[in-house]
Amino acid sequence: MKQIANMNNAEKNLLYLSLALSTCLILFNACKVSIPKGAKAVKPFDSKRYLGKWYEIAHLDFKYEKNLDNVTATYTEKKVDNPLIINPLLPNFKQ
Repeated sequence: MKQIANMNNAEKNLLYLSLALSTCLILFNACKVSIPKGAKAVKPFDSKRYLGKWYEIAHLDFKYEKNLDNVTATYTEKKVDNPLIINPLLPNFKQ
């Protein structure tokens, strides 16, 4: 393999492009979301059953959720068949 210093501009550009594409492919595959093995999606899914205010009973402390307590999420139905999710993160510092 040639040293990068000995490559002409076209070869360098091709190398950089292939590195960028490889990185994008790796990141794309790492971010894939799918149903876990053995789990099945609920069919038919009735979103109306999940509308309203939900209270969080436990969570992992992510950076933006540190020291939060009494966290709720409110799900409302929009006219475009996509639920609107309102998830207020109000600090109620734990003692």
